[in-house]
This record gives sequence, structure tokens and C-alpha cells, in this order.
Amino acid sequence: MSIFTCPSALRRVTNKIVSALRIITNTPSPLPHHPLADPQSVLSTSRMPLLALLCFVHCSIPFPHSRAIRFLEGCFSLLPLRCLLLHFLHILSYMISLISQLPIHGFNATIHPYQDGKYVGLIRISNQHTVRGVYPEATNSFTSFVLDSSLNVLQSSLLIDTSTRTIHKSWVTGPEDPRLIGENSAIIVTCDTSPHWKPEISLLTFDISQSTITSILPISIPDIPRRPQKNWLFVRQHDPVHSDFLYNSFPFVFVRVHFPTQTARILAQYDTSHNFVAHNGAILPIHDGYLLTIRIKNGYNYHHSRWVRFDKDLVPRAISEPFLFSQQFTNQPSATYEMCMTLLQREEDVLAVVSVNDEDVFFYSIHLEQVLVSLSPI
Repeated sequence: MSIFTCPSALRRVTNKIVSALRIITNTPSPLPHHPLADPQSVLSTSRMPLLALLCFVHCSIPFPHSRAIRFLEGCFSLLPLRCLLLHFLHILSYMISLISQLPIHGFNATIHPYQDGKYVGLIRISNQHTVRGVYPEATNSFTSFVLDSSLNVLQSSLLIDTSTRTIHKSWVTGPEDPRLIGENSAIIVTCDTSPHWKPEISLLTFDISQSTITSILPISIPDIPRRPQKNWLFVRQHDPVHSDFLYNSFPFVFVRVHFPTQTARILAQYDTSHNFVAHNGAILPIHDGYLLTIRIKNGYNYHHSRWVRFDKDLVPRAISEPFLFSQQFTNQPSATYEMCMTLLQREEDVLAVVSVNDEDVFFYSIHLEQVLVSLSPI
């Protein structure tokens, strides 16, 4: 059956084209190295009908997207339209599907595989105090939850901090921005573990059956001068007492943590020609290395996200064009800030857990192979 004789298939193809057009016409600015300097002027040219036709053909081709991309690149490599066409193809080659919204109050949620195909998760709650200059100005806490295999909430409860740590008065207290590294452990951000009022990375353990936080242990890095620490990503376990983490992106810095002493040392560093200000998002082990999401920022202004692929030796190899997780969905708020906290592989797809505007959390699905074929050498 062809798309021309199947109305539902035709609608799906049309929706892909419309979504792609919306992404381009609403592309955030500025976008370094982006092929569309002025998308509105491009879309107003006489080439627009041809471009729409090419996109329609691309969506309709019944063989894998990677072959479709190579075929159309070859056919139209001599046209001035080539850069714009390729950008369309890259967008269409990993169209992002919105699965659902997490119906729990909070933001910056993380999940991890749990028992019997379920998922365990943590989500951050931040209570802002009304009196400025009286510390703490905000108090953070975590809600734990369990999802079934279809991402429906089975249970949730506020975690009570029963750890015996020393709490230092700061402008904010309580744990922030969890990233689960096991069923009952996570890397988090804390300000109240430091007498210097600087955010640092801590290891959190919790008991979901008792709804309690059992320990919060800050991690120090003697190799690096004291500075605010955020957004470490768990990469792999090296041995029973050591694990490797991505400490920073652009330049890429990996550290190895020794958990018994709560210390870390620099493991590897790699720089690239890209001059990005990037924050780590989430990382996913894949067959030949790792797939990372990064957030490109300018101060507190979020511009877009990109994919980065590393090989098994943690060397950066490829990068994507800019994209937004939430841009193409009309039933979502306009994204001024996105924070992908978790990437998990589910068969051939990647499940992304993304916080939008520090208000809501959404689940997205992206086809892994289609992301990989869209990447360019870094």
C-alpha cells in the first residue's frame, strides 16, 4: 500500500513536513555554523515548492533513511539548494516523538531501569522563599517515583533527608539536579555541603521503600581549583570502587572517582575547534562508544541542544546540527530552557527525559540509528 492510497500514512508524512518547516522557521538565534542564516527569506523564495516536494519524497522513500539521505545528496549535490536540503534531511532523519508528560510536580527528573521492566526516578522540587537576603532563599527536595514499562506512574513519595551530614547555611539548601547511576544512588548537586557557598557534586543514596535519603557525600577533585561543580555525567564503572564521569564539555574533561575516599582525579582531556559554551545533559552507552546531549548556552540564555558521539576510548568523534526537543509540538509551551537529564535505549529508540522551562518534564523518543547517521565529524 502506498502513501497515496492510505490517508493515515499520508497524514503522517504531511505532519513530518509541517513539523520540519516549523523547526526551521522557529530556529533559535544565534546558531553557530548553522546553514540557515535567514530561514524566513529562504522560505519565501521560489524554491520553496521544490523543497517541500523533496521533503515529501524523502518521507515517502521505503528504504532506510541513511540510504535516502545519500541518494538525495547525490542527486542534488550541484544545486544551490543543497545546504538547505541537507538541513531538512537531517531534521527529518531523526524526527523526535513526544511520548507523554510526567504528571508529577517538579523539574529536572531522572529515571533508571528498575525491577521487572519498571523505572525508578527522582524529580527536583524547589521552594522559593519570599524574603530576599534571608538565607536560605530556596529549599530543594526530591520526590521519588516508580513507572511501569509504559511510563505510567505507579507510586511517588517525598524523600525525607535522614543523612547525618553537616549542613552549611547557604543561599539554597537541599539536593538539586539528580542523575541516577543505580536503583538507589545518584549524582546530585549540593550547595549546603560546602562552607564556601559553591555548588559541588555529591553522591546520594536513598531507600525508596522507606522514602528516605540515607546519605549525601560530597566529592572533591584535588587536581582542579575550587569552582562551582554541576552536571557531571556517569560514563562507566571502572572497577568496584572507581567510576568514570564526564566532568565538562568543550573542552571535554573526564574524571575518575574513588568512592571510598570521595575524591576524583582527571582521567582524560580533549579539545576541539568548536568554541561552544556547553553544559552536559545526558549520556548513553551505545555499541561503539557513547552518545551525549549538550546544551549550548550564553550565560543563562539557552540556545539549543546538540548530539555528540564518543568512541570507546572517550575521544569525541562526531557532532550534530542544533536541535530542540520541544520545538515541533504545538501542545507544549515555547521552550526557553531545556534540560535533558536521562537517555536510555529502548530497543531501537532512545528515550530522553527532558525538563522544559524548569516547570514540566516530558518523555521523548528518537530513533538511535537515525541520530547517528545525521552526525558530522567533529
